[in-house]
Amino acid sequence: MKIPDPHILTIFGASGDLTKRKLIPALYQLYINHHLPDDFAILGTSRTQLTDEGFRDRITEFLPATEATTLNFLNRIYYHSIDYELNADYCKLKERLNGMSRDLNIPQNCQRLFGLSLILRYER
Repeated sequence: MKIPDPHILTIFGASGDLTKRKLIPALYQLYINHHLPDDFAILGTSRTQLTDEGFRDRITEFLPATEATTLNFLNRIYYHSIDYELNADYCKLKERLNGMSRDLNIPQNCQRLFGLSLILRYER
C-alpha cells in the first residue's frame, strides 16, 4: 500500500457520533498500521464550541487508553468551531489550516482532504 503524501484531513460535523464511533477509530487503525504519512493532521469542525483538548477528550473513549501510540495519534488531532452559514467562518478555517501547515511543518501545498459527517437541514 502506498503511503499518501503529507496532508491535513478536515472533518465537517466532527462532534457527532459517526466521527467518534467510526471515522476516528478507522483513522487510528490506519495510523497504527503505518498507512498514514509521518506528516499528517486531522482537524475536526462543527458548531459545537470545543477546544482541541475538549475534542480529544470526547473521542478517547473510542480508542485504546493505554497505548503510547494513542497519545501520539491524539496529538495530531485538532478542533475548530464553525458556523456553516457564515462566510467569515470559512475564512477563519482557512487561516487555521494555514497556521497548522506552518506550525506542524506540513507543506502549504499539501493535500487538503475534506470529509462531511453532517446532516443537512432543508427548509421550505
